[in-house]
Amino acid sequence: MSLLNRLFRVLAQWCGRGPRDRTHSEHAVSDGAPAMPSAPSASEYVEAFDGFGRKLRVPREEWRSNVLLPEIERNWDYPENLYAHVASGLRDGFEADVLPAARHLALSYPSRDEYANVLGCLLLKLGELNEAEEALARFLACNAPSGYLLANLANVYDLQGKTRLVEETLWRALELDPNQKQSLQRLLERAGKQGGERARKSVLDRACLIPGSWRPQLMLAYVALTEGRAIEALRQYETLIELHPESGEMLMIISGHLGKHGEPEELVRLLSPVYSPVRHGPLAGINLLQAYLATLDVVGGERLLHELLDLGIPVHHEKLLEYARRFDELRKVVDAPAPDGDELELNVVLLTEPLWCAALGDPAWLLPEKEASAPSIAFVSLANRTPGRPAEGVEIEDEPGRLSRAIPLALMEALSLRRNASPYYIQPVIDRIGPAVSGSDWTQEMLTNLLAHIDRATDIVVSGSVTSLADSFEISITIWSAQGMGALETMTRTTSMTALGEALASLEKDLTAFLELLPPLPRGEHTIRDERLPDDALSGYVLSLGQSMALLLARHGICPITALWGERALIGAPLDLMLSFPGHSQTPALLFLTNLWLDKLAGSNTYTEFRLPAINLLEQAPHGSTLALVAPLFYKLFDMDGEYERSKELLMRDASGPYAHWLHRI
Repeated sequence: MSLLNRLFRVLAQWCGRGPRDRTHSEHAVSDGAPAMPSAPSASEYVEAFDGFGRKLRVPREEWRSNVLLPEIERNWDYPENLYAHVASGLRDGFEADVLPAARHLALSYPSRDEYANVLGCLLLKLGELNEAEEALARFLACNAPSGYLLANLANVYDLQGKTRLVEETLWRALELDPNQKQSLQRLLERAGKQGGERARKSVLDRACLIPGSWRPQLMLAYVALTEGRAIEALRQYETLIELHPESGEMLMIISGHLGKHGEPEELVRLLSPVYSPVRHGPLAGINLLQAYLATLDVVGGERLLHELLDLGIPVHHEKLLEYARRFDELRKVVDAPAPDGDELELNVVLLTEPLWCAALGDPAWLLPEKEASAPSIAFVSLANRTPGRPAEGVEIEDEPGRLSRAIPLALMEALSLRRNASPYYIQPVIDRIGPAVSGSDWTQEMLTNLLAHIDRATDIVVSGSVTSLADSFEISITIWSAQGMGALETMTRTTSMTALGEALASLEKDLTAFLELLPPLPRGEHTIRDERLPDDALSGYVLSLGQSMALLLARHGICPITALWGERALIGAPLDLMLSFPGHSQTPALLFLTNLWLDKLAGSNTYTEFRLPAINLLEQAPHGSTLALVAPLFYKLFDMDGEYERSKELLMRDASGPYAHWLHRI
């Protein structure tokens, strides 16, 4: 199914048939909105969402000409899809354009109440009252009535001046659907005009007697809450939740009432035992998130946030990411680590392949086969010589120190794509804490002692430092001969953070020239192409590498995954980079997919929140590309067994050599 059809199917669900709950409001604390569609925005744009959850703004005429009308024509004989397009046109103010399709649906499928209703709504908005009455009455004459269809028929009667029929029809609608908001509100408005609050109370009392009702009881409870009778209101809310635990709209309204009136503890107490995002929808959950923030419950809040993000509803994605940021900030305060009296242990972690290989099951086919004479080159995390830091010793990394691992990781990755270099990366770590950063330059003695703890032959060592200045960074790297640890060359660049990519590309060029690694060399059949990111993209990629290293350390138990602040940002940073610079290197996409595996292997379930963009990324990958070749591993990540088997079987038909061996092994 195309992305457009998936979007329109969601719209159809919003305008779908009863008796299930239908929530038309975007305001989670509201009491809902009329079944009658609201007037379209006067905006010159139509909003939609792509497969990665990003909001798109399309000029109205472009949407009408290039999307809406062609899709209506294409789906004329597919009623479910066609209805979704009609609902979209009604929502976005294209009533006249979708009216022929609505007539076609209502006449071709006379037993479908949602088709008759959408036609009636369109005609009502176009001022065709007699035809609207005819369309709704035609359905009612041949089928069992529905509450929301009767409510819209009452609207027609009202505009026609058929006063007696209005109230009679509204009560019929309410008896069929006792929680149909439009009918109850219209009855209350009419009663208020005729007899004031006493008449309104009479309507609510009568509505409360209809079996299955909860909306009128909610209105009475809200009056009690606003008048300071909180105990009475809470008792009513408890009773309603016990009687109607399946209603997501009711939970949304209750949570909105309690949140608006400063009762977050009661909101959590009442909703947390019964609320399920899949069962009840997202709106009550968003109110519950706010209550978790107010009560400083990071554990409950992040668990719920994960479940809401896993729904994959684009319209709520940005709001939920903002909640993720707020919970990350709250965790810094609530879960700040207490001083540990135990002695901290310093260790080292080796990375012998680019970081995006770390969770791909040893994909030797991705990298060029090394020449026997290729020198072994050790890249060591840089020192952080920012003024104010200790001149000696090792301390936990601070923000400028992120570059201390990001820069050598990027250089190591660049050399990994050459047959005539065999690089690896050394990261000092503090067990149970994370990466460690030296506060002083690596000396000959320090490097000699470091290599003594590593069981790997080494020819060249690359160390260096990063210094944070007022508005820039000074990056220095030194090339050492591992035999006797003599310094061979030092290279220095001063750069801003935004120009980091340009500085790194310059360092890489000078480094490979000094080591005589410049000549191009042949590649294997499946070896990843050494595509260059633009310099401005490279700046972001370097920082993403440093962030992903933290996930790798969590996966190996160096630090707990719960200690990583901004876990979602760490995972998604390379995805954002790839979407911002499409058509360039595949390494940001590979890094994003690797981050998902690292997150899972570290014991977190946050990776599941990225299922939709990850699968979209794989499905859009060109045939034969690196992303397409690794697709089975990521279908497996999300337990998509059918897709895993199908993609693996398809790829095995043409697989050979190291890639075939890897594919069989996974």
